[in-house]
Amino acid sequence: MRLPISTVLLLITATMIARAATVAAQPIEGDYALFEDQTVAIRHDGARWTCAVADGPFHPMTAVNRSVYRVEALDATLSFIAGRRGGPDVLEMTRYGQAIPMPRTVESRPVVASPRRCVATRELLDDLIPRLMILHSVPGVSVAVVEDRAVAWRRQYGLRQAGTDEKIDENTLFEACSMSKPVFAYVVLQLVEQGRLDLDRPLVEYLDEPYLSDDPRHEKITARMVLCHSCGFPNWRKKGEPLRVKFEPGTRFEYSGEGFKYLQHVIERLTGTTLEKHARRALLDPVGMKSSSFVWEKPYEQLAAAGHDEQGVVKTAKPRFLEANSAASLFTTPSEYALFQIEMMRPDRSAEHSLSRETIEKMLVRAFKADGRKPVKRCSPATSDDVYFGLGWQIDATPLGDRIYHGGTNGSGFRCYNEFDPRRGSGLVLMTNGLSGNKLWEAVVERIAP
Repeated sequence: MRLPISTVLLLITATMIARAATVAAQPIEGDYALFEDQTVAIRHDGARWTCAVADGPFHPMTAVNRSVYRVEALDATLSFIAGRRGGPDVLEMTRYGQAIPMPRTVESRPVVASPRRCVATRELLDDLIPRLMILHSVPGVSVAVVEDRAVAWRRQYGLRQAGTDEKIDENTLFEACSMSKPVFAYVVLQLVEQGRLDLDRPLVEYLDEPYLSDDPRHEKITARMVLCHSCGFPNWRKKGEPLRVKFEPGTRFEYSGEGFKYLQHVIERLTGTTLEKHARRALLDPVGMKSSSFVWEKPYEQLAAAGHDEQGVVKTAKPRFLEANSAASLFTTPSEYALFQIEMMRPDRSAEHSLSRETIEKMLVRAFKADGRKPVKRCSPATSDDVYFGLGWQIDATPLGDRIYHGGTNGSGFRCYNEFDPRRGSGLVLMTNGLSGNKLWEAVVERIAP
């Protein structure tokens, strides 16, 4: 029987692969290249096989069959392929639903550093992010990229909850953490443009009674001070402790979630409704953030990611904010948050919900120097030592221009980051469901962000 040429070619290709590599009958001891100078180490102590990721501890490996092993402590499966004809041995690690091939390293074959391309290509992120997830024990990541003031593409990696087969998809909701603050700032400035709030009028003048009863210094706090983090409140007080003013309002920088809660209290009095209801009507629905909310909603039971600790262990299976917190409680997806970025960059400001061009510029002007804050490392020479806050946004002053961004951390097990360039109409939103997610997004930004 004469085989079709396509079948012959497939057989030839399969034979070549089989000659180059063979499934190993047992683990192959050595170090396997995971990411730049980080490796996965396989060792045998005479009694058992063990595995370690980077500088982490060694964990026992359990045989599933002659070529597959489990590392329960990492929730990972390992397969070994013996190299032939000069090819390297390969370890394939499957973790968080993703299989990553890693060649065994030798002194004459150094690990190649991941390129810094200053552009978020799909191919680069598809290789980079899964490796960083293994390295930093981050179970799930979701990314949206904005180009020309539109969502150009999106990617999802890993699991909604470690130990399950629930994969992250484009509808998976994350806690936006402190990325809630710029969204809230936009809503506040809508009220300023409507003449219902003055940025420089003491907030206490909008209330029937003082916010604090025992510290008159808080009566000097204005909305502007809150939005640029100079109001004098701490970030968060400890549970059960009274709120105190730490320093004279307006005199220096200190990041403060408590200040945003105070401003939220004023906004809810002004609008006569909850922040969640007002924000949905004023901003979330008009820009298309239909799934986003400042409070937990029933559909989130099937859509929300679980939070995880630094080791990738489930911390909060279903995080819930039953009351809005302007500083931290926004639930959203990267794609929907990207719509907010686009709203910030939209040339046409004629929509009823849109802030004027002048107000947008005020949001993004350096309002207060953030002493003690470190700039984000980037792949270009644009990194600078000077960090500022505008009205709700963080700003790095660099030789190539200001960089507009905001990150976030919630102790429930989430880390996230976003930045955008209004001149180029570009943006990046990256959300993770692990407390080591900051290490992941920092490594990504350092390689792709100009």
